[in-house]
Amino acid sequence: MTNKIFILDDEIDLLKILELRIKKAGYEVESSTNANDALNKLKEGHFDLLLLDLIMPQITGFEFYEKIKQEPSLKDLAIIILTADATKETEKKIKKMNVANYIKKPFEADELLKSISQAIKK
Repeated sequence: MTNKIFILDDEIDLLKILELRIKKAGYEVESSTNANDALNKLKEGHFDLLLLDLIMPQITGFEFYEKIKQEPSLKDLAIIILTADATKETEKKIKKMNVANYIKKPFEADELLKSISQAIKK
């Protein structure tokens, strides 16, 4: 069975690149630029991992994380945070979250794929 990954990021160009690269690595991928759409799709489908951007216009990744943790069917979903915000304050907040990893943008595809593989194996 192929592992399913969901990506929530407001940067459409990055989203398309990530989709192609992750599919090429053998994963099934769905994505959205809209948090409400993403939450509905996550509830409907069985996903093994969420790649979550922190800085988005309609909702922050931190707020979206809280919504996910309130959903019984999603509370155990593995999450990797993607962020361009490399401040110490953000790093402290991320470390308090129950996430598999966080990756600072920009990043190499190999770094992301390694992190995905490790998160799904847990």
